Amino acid sequence: MDSAMADECRRSFYIELYQFPDRRQSLLLDQTTGRICLKKVLHIYCLPVFRYLQENPHRNIPRIYWMEEKDQQLTVVEEWIQGETLEQKMADDSLSEEQKKDVILQLCDALSWLHHASPSIIHRDLKPSNIMLTDDGTVKLIDYDASRVYRKDMTRDTHLLGTDGSAAPEQYGFRQTDGRTDIYALGILIRQLFPDDRRMQKIADRAARMDPDERYPDAEALKRAIDGESRGIPGFRSRNPWKMLTALIGYGLIFYFSLTLQISNVRNTAELWVYRFSVLASALCLVLLFTDRQAASALMPPIRSRKAAVRLAGYIAAAAITIVGWIFLAVIIGEIIAG
Repeated sequence: MDSAMADECRRSFYIELYQFPDRRQSLLLDQTTGRICLKKVLHIYCLPVFRYLQENPHRNIPRIYWMEEKDQQLTVVEEWIQGETLEQKMADDSLSEEQKKDVILQLCDALSWLHHASPSIIHRDLKPSNIMLTDDGTVKLIDYDASRVYRKDMTRDTHLLGTDGSAAPEQYGFRQTDGRTDIYALGILIRQLFPDDRRMQKIADRAARMDPDERYPDAEALKRAIDGESRGIPGFRSRNPWKMLTALIGYGLIFYFSLTLQISNVRNTAELWVYRFSVLASALCLVLLFTDRQAASALMPPIRSRKAAVRLAGYIAAAAITIVGWIFLAVIIGEIIAG
């Protein structure tokens, strides 16, 4: 079967369900899988970008199922993302500080993956309306119409595309865009999301500097700067005196009650200490679980959900796994010690 016939056959798989007012986008039903897809007709595009996205799927990028270039336009059938844009979530102010950080960290992952493509892909239009949040908390960076691949032999872009307010200075023709162009846009977004957070504003200021050489060199460096606050001992990360004092008292109580715990039916002192240390370890793990959403969601993905009931169920499940795991380990070690 030649390519023209294959494309014609592929087109027959889809039934149009709805056409958007701009007539360049429509919802399709894939009869072979039953899934809803988004069809886009593009007049400005970079074909290598879409080829790479189709051949190399990523969790934070919409999956491309099929595309066809004809008469200087590109028809793309891609994953239909169900959820809300970050622009909508910002308008109703429904995201917590931790959820906002999670959005930025996932965007760093998406940009890192794009920038490490071969050749590197520059999104060039990162803004709240191009960021989707699904019901399970997954962030999807959408709309690659303005995207391009980086070319070492060029000094500036041939097409000046982007959105005023988030577009980096180099997008106006001063030099060629590269990964730091998207870092600039992400800095603008951080500035909008965390207006009262001095630390995040400091990070945003560096990310959105006019000179690309003064920005974070890549998405990984930006992520490390953001994620740095979530590393270290809970309660001491922010360097807030009152938080540190509260944490010090809390840790003192945890150590005191755990290491003075009396347990009946233990067979010797060594077994008693095994149980005491298991209680201490369980308590410290629970502190980490409930103060580090990144670590918690790694253990239990439902914790990323925007639905409170799902998040609560995720935390309960993760706590149960933690406690049962340490108890099980203590029982095994206790039996070994007791002989």
